[in-house]
Amino acid sequence: METGETEERGAPLDLHPARLLELSGAKRLGRPIYLLDAAGSSNAVAASAAAGGARAGTLFLVEEQTGGKGRKGREWRSVKGKSLTMSLLLRPRRRDEALTAVFALAVARALDRFARPPALKWPNDVFLAGRKLGGILAETTGEAVVIGLGLNVNEEAADFTGDLAGAATSLRAAEGRRFDRGAVLCRILESFEALHDEFERGGFGPLRGEVEKRLLHIGKAVTIESGASRHAGVFLGVTGDGYARVDVGGAERVFPSGDLTLREDSRGNDSRS
Repeated sequence: METGETEERGAPLDLHPARLLELSGAKRLGRPIYLLDAAGSSNAVAASAAAGGARAGTLFLVEEQTGGKGRKGREWRSVKGKSLTMSLLLRPRRRDEALTAVFALAVARALDRFARPPALKWPNDVFLAGRKLGGILAETTGEAVVIGLGLNVNEEAADFTGDLAGAATSLRAAEGRRFDRGAVLCRILESFEALHDEFERGGFGPLRGEVEKRLLHIGKAVTIESGASRHAGVFLGVTGDGYARVDVGGAERVFPSGDLTLREDSRGNDSRS
């Protein structure tokens, strides 16, 4: 397991683009890299660049994100110098429901090298030790796809206030040491480059089993929110093309990557959003 540790005084340089280009083994992703001190949203920056013709693989890092949003417009908070906030520009041949899950699996595989194995909450959250570690937001803009990641790396317990207290964690909080965000980022890029190539060749089917092994909530009572509709059932897993499988009233149904939420019921399941 890599420690990914860095000295406190060196932390501001851990995301320097020149350093990352030397550290990363990825051949296409993260080339080039742009580091912004502050921006409203890294995804918005990447979408604008995509409209201007930026090439696939371009990576945008933001130290302080002031208007970041997750799925369904939920606020995503980042802590300057501690979080990893990034958006990756892709121009994929294969554009389907499962791309977010492929990226989530890549993140999980990369983090295996630094911490205990993370879990995935379908379709876009990364959990560690029962708490949310990060979130993914994939957005289509013209012929491009922007995949954004907000990952808690060096936050301490005091950084999680309000509704985040007890619900969120970071690598540092979970593992008890400080991490080099650049090293973590480079392992994610390498992992996703390999997985994305596999996905482009063979689709999501060959990766489904590994994703399901990491999924939270399988066999649990859930509520699927898909558009304006809500369906209660039991989460069974995912299909080979990236749809959620849910037992609704004894019949299996499939849903696109809507929001998957556990609900409390008499069987004592947890309730988390």
